[in-house]
Amino acid sequence: MPQIFRIRNNFQNIEKSTNFFALSTKAMMGIFLFLAFVFSGTVSAQNVSQSKLNCPSGHCTSNDLQIVSVAIDAPACATCTPGQTVTYPLKMTIHNGTKSVRTSFALYGTLSSGATINGISGNIFVCVGPITVKSDQLLPGETAPGNQTFAVGSITFTCGQTLTLTNNFLAWTDASGTTSDRCTKFSNATQCSDIEPKCGTASSITIVGPVVAPTLAKTDPTCTTSTGCVTVISSTTGFTFSFNGGAYAPYPSGGWCGLTEKTEYCVTSKRTSDGCVSPQACVTIGTAPANPARPVVTLQEATICGTVTTPSITVSCPIVGTYKLTQPGQTDQTFSYTGSNGPVKLTVKPGIGFSITVTTAAGCTSAATNCTNYTTNSCPAGRPSQVVAAPNIKKALTLVKAAPNPFNDEVKFTLQSGVSGQGSLDLYNMLGQKVKTVYQGYIEKGKVQTIEYSVPNAQRTNLIYMFRVGNQRTTGKLVGLK
Repeated sequence: MPQIFRIRNNFQNIEKSTNFFALSTKAMMGIFLFLAFVFSGTVSAQNVSQSKLNCPSGHCTSNDLQIVSVAIDAPACATCTPGQTVTYPLKMTIHNGTKSVRTSFALYGTLSSGATINGISGNIFVCVGPITVKSDQLLPGETAPGNQTFAVGSITFTCGQTLTLTNNFLAWTDASGTTSDRCTKFSNATQCSDIEPKCGTASSITIVGPVVAPTLAKTDPTCTTSTGCVTVISSTTGFTFSFNGGAYAPYPSGGWCGLTEKTEYCVTSKRTSDGCVSPQACVTIGTAPANPARPVVTLQEATICGTVTTPSITVSCPIVGTYKLTQPGQTDQTFSYTGSNGPVKLTVKPGIGFSITVTTAAGCTSAATNCTNYTTNSCPAGRPSQVVAAPNIKKALTLVKAAPNPFNDEVKFTLQSGVSGQGSLDLYNMLGQKVKTVYQGYIEKGKVQTIEYSVPNAQRTNLIYMFRVGNQRTTGKLVGLK
């Protein structure tokens, strides 16, 4: 019969039982049909029930008892979908090492969590029979003399889980020549002596499940590493792997790395025990994130007659990320901008230089804006453009006064420029988006101009104003009252 699950294990140290741990019979369930043992010596003895019996090693005396395999009756190399609950018929093959027949054979063990046999989970008792083959006889369909296969019922589990039987031991339920079936008595066993005359112990049994596609994980390129990796996070023991159609080979330590972005990579596994090949699993390596542009900032001086007491740097057109301002001998300052908690404003100490960067959530950090390059970058098109002024900058040549501030529905701007040329007065929201050009035209050096602006309801919130003449810029904040 085709089989998917195969468990091969040699039982050792088979000794006569004397002291078994206690077993509660309250949990016993799932008993199969038992027929009387007739003169011919045949009996149907399939029994699956709960058991808490845990016979310690050193209590068994015979060595003629083995389990050859536990198998699920399904097409060879059948597959299932990971995470799917599946049920298959279950069979068990035993080996009789004697030249006598028996009524039945019992197995005790602990089934891995999440699986059931005939609805029974945890500690399992299985009894099958009659044992009609002798050690020197070969039954039809069996692979070796002394082997005999029995239907046990069905096993239910989650596709992809590792199935095991642990704390295993087994026993003949009767001595040679006994004519009564004792499966029921053995299912009620509460001590070692209850399963006499013969028993044996065995190590943990791993049950190999249907062929399942490997579970993949990936590492996308980063700001500093331009390539990615693909790894297998499901079990790699007992398998070889084909990567993108290549030859099957043992799983490489660390997976497959140095992979190009935007490319799909596929992996199949081959089970070493039977050569069954899994369906393929595929992942696509993502695009490497880009480092953000240098911050565009402007500096507000402290004033003598005004209300600004501390010089500060304000970031124009900020992006979501963490801004860090560094000055020699000073504690670094940071501002985490979320997109709505602006303006991004940091205080500075004049006369010692500065450096400001921004780091995105992807961990990418911009180049630094500092005293040597602050005039060489600007905001993207359609967003406010400002020039960074050095911390020790001279007094600005363009001046703006806005009153009242805070404002309600009107603001009067007083403008004065130290240079002549085309100029403009623009308003931006706190996201750096332009909302209005209040004035645009020729500005005469030293001439004071007054602009009155009736603020629409939609703009009566916190705003940034920017007065520009040539390459001279002055900004400030308007506080809206609602």
